Amino acid sequence: MPDGMVGRRYDMVAAMQQPQHNPPALVRVIYTTIRTAREAGLDRHGQEQQAVEAVRIVRPDIAERDAMNMVWRVRPD
Repeated sequence: MPDGMVGRRYDMVAAMQQPQHNPPALVRVIYTTIRTAREAGLDRHGQEQQAVEAVRIVRPDIAERDAMNMVWRVRPD
């Protein structure tokens, strides 16, 4: 596994253990969506928008603003 992937995996685990109590399933959705959007060539804003849409699909009870805040908290750099 490339070194970058090891770091991202560590970041995802760390994000799931943050005191904000981010649901692990949503953290995985955010990371997977951002990685896929990055590979598709989207810029940072596009990646975040895709992640927000994915969170809203999985959990429609979460407001868009709250979904964006969640993405900003756990987004890998």
